[in-house]
Amino acid sequence: MKKLIQLCFLASLCLYGSTLKAQSKVADSPPDKDLVYQSGFPGQESFRSSASLGEATPVVVYVETKRIESVDSMLFQLWDPYLNENDLPLPEVAQLNLSQGTMYDGSRATMRGQWESKPISGYGRLSLRFNKFTYLDRFLVEPGDSVRIRLDFVNARMLFSGPAAKKFRVQYELANAYENYRYDQNPTMFTGDSDYWGYSTEDSLSILNIKNQQSSIRRKMEFVSPGPVGLSHLENIFSMDISSHPGFDILDFYQGKVGEDFLEILRADLIGRLHFDQVFKFSTYYMEDSSHREFFQEKILGKNIPIPAAAKYSAYFPEYIYQKLAIESALSKEPFRHLLGHLPQEVLDQVYAIYIIKNYRLFKNSNRQFELALDQIQTPWVKEEINRLYSAQGIGQTISEIPLVDRQGNEISLNSLQGKTLLISFWLPGCQFSSNAYQSLIKPTEQYFTEDEDIEFVYISHDRLPERWNNNIESGNYSTEESLNLNAPGPPHPFMEYYNIRYFPTFMVVDKDGTVQNIGNIPDSSEELIHYLESINAESKPNQSK
Repeated sequence: MKKLIQLCFLASLCLYGSTLKAQSKVADSPPDKDLVYQSGFPGQESFRSSASLGEATPVVVYVETKRIESVDSMLFQLWDPYLNENDLPLPEVAQLNLSQGTMYDGSRATMRGQWESKPISGYGRLSLRFNKFTYLDRFLVEPGDSVRIRLDFVNARMLFSGPAAKKFRVQYELANAYENYRYDQNPTMFTGDSDYWGYSTEDSLSILNIKNQQSSIRRKMEFVSPGPVGLSHLENIFSMDISSHPGFDILDFYQGKVGEDFLEILRADLIGRLHFDQVFKFSTYYMEDSSHREFFQEKILGKNIPIPAAAKYSAYFPEYIYQKLAIESALSKEPFRHLLGHLPQEVLDQVYAIYIIKNYRLFKNSNRQFELALDQIQTPWVKEEINRLYSAQGIGQTISEIPLVDRQGNEISLNSLQGKTLLISFWLPGCQFSSNAYQSLIKPTEQYFTEDEDIEFVYISHDRLPERWNNNIESGNYSTEESLNLNAPGPPHPFMEYYNIRYFPTFMVVDKDGTVQNIGNIPDSSEELIHYLESINAESKPNQSK
């Protein structure tokens, strides 16, 4: 069942520029717009905590950071609506530059600024980041929400004030409870040997020291091996009483303090997240035998988890349903779409869309899978996103004319290379999987075609630093220096956005006519790849009319 897919993901520290329609908004929070004057202090008019759903109004966040001089900006990401963090829909993105606070608005010794989103009319999800650090992770927001946040690095705490403060505070407490719950558990490592002692003498000594320690507060790594040990570990995981999770006590505490509909979405989030963790563990430890199949039937399929009415607004419940059905489809050999019938339509549409987004580059006939999904999906915004993805990713489309940059700084469009069959390798600096794929798959294939002028290898990096890009090319770890090396500098870059290139390495094959024949599903051995490229090259002929 398991096939290891080795990819690098373009992480959030680079991510803000890899999304569509990045919108920068810089504000110094003038007094007539500053949330500190609109938070309901005595004698002052207060904002509503939110507008009515359906009424398009922005979300406003005033943020202060205390005593960390290097934090001079904040990255805001707003999904409206939300389906999947890593792919679609793409969020509104804004880099907010912070300015020095003053004593007159209570922000002395802080850096502060105010961000205002585009108007939203339904539930959205908001993340707040600085470099690799995430302070708010997909927090639920409503139209008109406004909040003041202080990131206090001196005392290591986060403070909330303003009309929507309780909405943010409950989610902050839920996030802490979720992480603390995980922190209570021992870490695990899945190995081929339950009597694992590492790969070196140093590893063995460390493991011995941990095994011998007697402590009520320190954790011990649990080594989980295939077979009975792994199955026993799964039994322990699935025996946990999810209803006892402390997050539910937090939700109960905020009853009457935060809107009921809002809390129900957060409840669906928590339920989905906890069940997802269990099912994901099963997919990690699964072995193809009758015991594991029986476990799946009893513990996963046999457990009837009610679908909350708020699931269609949840960031996590549809992901749990997807993960569960993906395993069921793999075990039963039943097409994924045939397993969706019991779901409410809006949840069905989101789960089906997640399936397409995560797998379309693995389908043998991706066009057919897109078309089947579009026939079944009814929710307008979900259908629009899948249709937009299909219009760019569909096999048979002409390669985009969006230009890239060569090593001399010239702009080159891949559309200008018609007349040659192209194998395009997208790689990421520092990505070991990109390097491994080049060395074991692409390099020997390119060497085979050295004398064939009809087939060209193109290497596209996504690097903000031209000098680093050139150094990586010269290293020979990711590409052939003599071949066509192009860069999609950024972030963001419209070519990478158009083709949704977010995992590395990704490969694309374009025929002589400039038509995309393959994205992300090439053969995984050089012998098979050589045969595949020869067949594409023989079948395609340049369109003489172009």
